[in-house]
Amino acid sequence: LATLNTPVDAGNLVPLSLTTKARLQLLAENKVLLVNDIAAQKNRPSGLDYVYSRGIRSILNVPLLALGQLIGLLSLESTEVGSFNDQHEEIARQIADSVAVALQNRSLLETEKRARQESDTLREVAASLSSTLEREELLDYILLQLEQVVPYDGAAIMLHSEGKTQIVA
Repeated sequence: LATLNTPVDAGNLVPLSLTTKARLQLLAENKVLLVNDIAAQKNRPSGLDYVYSRGIRSILNVPLLALGQLIGLLSLESTEVGSFNDQHEEIARQIADSVAVALQNRSLLETEKRARQESDTLREVAASLSSTLEREELLDYILLQLEQVVPYDGAAIMLHSEGKTQIVA
């Protein structure tokens, strides 16, 4: 499995960055890429050179599409020439479609979870604003709550009064 963000040194993963633009375009158009004899390919793109150098002789790439966007690919590889046929392609496409849906659902759940966290934090901050905490405690609390939804290395609250700006928390 490879994704658009797979690093070059990710073990057996082949980064899509090693794939030519034309191949990416075909994948984005939901086309399956099958090369049953990598050695016979003239002017191999660097992605095929990479897998060939690892002893791979046949490759079947099936796009992972979510909401019409290419998010990755399912790559089946074999050390044998001519390993993949139409039946393998159909099975791989069904699996890739399921994987893409699962990845999209996971992404939606993570987005919803983040939004819920942010909403809960904002609700807590709003509640604390109307509490009886001392100003310094309140501002420190706000910064602590902010860190729950916006990771930071440093933060401050500054107030401007009488022509001066002062750090108060």
